[in-house]
Amino acid sequence: MTRPSPVLLALSLMAAVLAASTSLAGMFWPGAYARETSAWALQGVAQDAANLPLALALVWSAARLRGQGSLAALSIWLGCLAYFIYAFAIYAFGVHFGALFLAYVAVLGLAFYAFVGTLAGLDVTVATAPLRDRPSRAAIVILSGVCAWRLWRGTASNA
Repeated sequence: MTRPSPVLLALSLMAAVLAASTSLAGMFWPGAYARETSAWALQGVAQDAANLPLALALVWSAARLRGQGSLAALSIWLGCLAYFIYAFAIYAFGVHFGALFLAYVAVLGLAFYAFVGTLAGLDVTVATAPLRDRPSRAAIVILSGVCAWRLWRGTASNA
């Protein structure tokens, strides 16, 4: 299956709308990060600015998936969902409790369920066919993972 269910697409669209709303609130509402240190508040605003284009990419790719079942759109969609899981886990567990907490947790939950639900229903043979057809693509994916691991390992060992 390259097309996720309409329910999973709806969950991701709700996550994108909520993420865009919380990002706009974080950038323009002074009370969003009022209890944070100045460095953490600046980081939160920067993260909010990065969330907006990803919310648009999530909506775009979900619309493409709905219309065409594109594997490229599926990859973009899953990547955006994984990013939202990462970012909103930080918001939900790292930012002081405030007015946006429930929205942070909602985005985290919606993105998580859409991500896991898609992976559970994914036909792996169809999704990995482009990598099997061109071994060089698979080598690039594996090499980039190894490089990221080496960089992380080097940074972690220096800490």
